Amino acid sequence: MTRPIRLFVSSSPDLAPEREALGQAVAELPISAGWEIKHTPGPNEDARDTLAFIEGCDLCMVMLGADFAAPMGLEWQQVRGAGKPLLAYRKRALHSPAALLLGRHFAACGNGG
Repeated sequence: MTRPIRLFVSSSPDLAPEREALGQAVAELPISAGWEIKHTPGPNEDARDTLAFIEGCDLCMVMLGADFAAPMGLEWQQVRGAGKPLLAYRKRALHSPAALLLGRHFAACGNGG
């Protein structure tokens, strides 16, 4: 049996509704293997499980809202270090200095607008 496609979604806290909508849309794609989707943990969740999942995932997505908030930096380092395929989304909003810096990185890599 084929294992599910593993997707990790790193997102700032203000994008929780968009992250949920993305998960629902992906889950409805006609993929026979199915999906396993994990995302940035909440304040009371352990980030170690997230980092282990990133190592074994097939695809990663960063959803940037108003801020680039912890633990997104740790997730970003793990994704980049593991060489995982990365999709990026940047919401049109007033961004914090940290989010602006990451947005510039997306643009330089050709990953976002």
